[in-house]
Amino acid sequence: MMRKILLVVIAVFIASVCELNADNLTKAKTYYNNGNYELALPLFEKEYKKNKRNGSVNHWIGVCLYKLGRGEEAIKYFEYAITRKVTEAPHYLALIYSEQYKFDKASEMFAEYQSKLEEDKKQLSAKAKEELSYIKLAKSMLDHVEKIVILDSILVDKENFFEYYRLSTESGKLIPAEALPIKTDCGTVGFINQSESRMLWSMPDENGSIRICESARLTDGSWDTPHFIDNDIRDGGDLNYPYLMQDGATLYYASNGEGTLGGYDIYFTRKDSETGEFLRPQNMGMPYNSSADDYMLVLDDVTGFGWWATDRHNIEDKVTIYVFKRNDIRKNYRTDEENLVSFAKVSDYKLTWGGEDYQALVEQIHIMEEEASDYKYESDFSFEIKKGVQYDSFMDFKSKDAAQEMKYLLELYDERVSLKNKINVLRKQYSEGKNKESIGTEILAGEAELERIDSIIFKTENWIRQTEQEMFNK
Repeated sequence: MMRKILLVVIAVFIASVCELNADNLTKAKTYYNNGNYELALPLFEKEYKKNKRNGSVNHWIGVCLYKLGRGEEAIKYFEYAITRKVTEAPHYLALIYSEQYKFDKASEMFAEYQSKLEEDKKQLSAKAKEELSYIKLAKSMLDHVEKIVILDSILVDKENFFEYYRLSTESGKLIPAEALPIKTDCGTVGFINQSESRMLWSMPDENGSIRICESARLTDGSWDTPHFIDNDIRDGGDLNYPYLMQDGATLYYASNGEGTLGGYDIYFTRKDSETGEFLRPQNMGMPYNSSADDYMLVLDDVTGFGWWATDRHNIEDKVTIYVFKRNDIRKNYRTDEENLVSFAKVSDYKLTWGGEDYQALVEQIHIMEEEASDYKYESDFSFEIKKGVQYDSFMDFKSKDAAQEMKYLLELYDERVSLKNKINVLRKQYSEGKNKESIGTEILAGEAELERIDSIIFKTENWIRQTEQEMFNK
């Protein structure tokens, strides 16, 4: 009788343990399916300690680690899950190897993943097809990594990041969208060439696609009607962050369309001198592009410096700007280069120095950075043309004569301020009782001159407003 009771107790205990284990695994799966990988991981690890040969548990641990940014730790779990025929395990291994720029291994794992799907009579999902395309493209780019010397890496606020690009005057200037003389709903960066005769920026078309737009300054000083210039190079994505070289024909821009590594990639193209059309664009490849957003590549012919911005370090509201020494002719690293992946990813930009001393150039860059740290776009003035229309730059003017009069008006403003200050000083001297007669005469003359200047200012302001408003109506 006692033996029967003991067996019943043991059976109940075993059943309770199994039930607890089942509850533990159920809870882990619930967290897992809801994307709470941090909570699911320790529960799966408890299951793993009890049965390390469970392929599904190995896979679930691997996924949790991968989703938590611990891909290297996840590899061994996925490798074991593959031996236990878990279908998705090679897929995740391919993603990890891809992030490590081990594209050969990633391709092998993807081939194995496809094979397992075929056995189950399934096909790659749309997302998996995109991942496979990325691996193939990235593998090709890794064979053609440009050999450049990166002089500095600057982490700045994403907003108005371009203020840290220290372009020479000859190379034109980058300006905030809100400062463009033609008002648009563009939210990025505009480019104006040295002579201020051409202006490029990006804006949405009637379908909401972001496209590259251009306007030229007319002989009367006004700006021509904007038009899209990217018909020859559109790729189904948004085209943004344009920069035109001094030759007026070489265009750099960013696109998130077909054939990109992910997000925005940097491209360049040239205009055919005979047809006026842009030639087939070329992806700049690595190290410029990555699976993150890479954009706003600028090359300065005068200083020999180049800049580009990237989100690849994934720091919220921040962007990394790389400053590099531009090449006259593109040179690529050998495919057997020991540090090829580091060069492609820019893991350590100083590796690109190759043992050379670029300290003098770095110091020059740092001086430019210090100047940029206090830099903010400042308008030339603030002048209301009519209600709801305010100019803050000479480029805003449609009339060349009105722009010239604005310069004269600013001189009058300065003259008025100087005279006003002078009169205030004289009044103080007069109150102190020094040379009251001569000072009084000087004050009266100053006040008369002030009235004359005010009259001229009033007439000039009205003339500028009237002239510009007439241009609106044409």
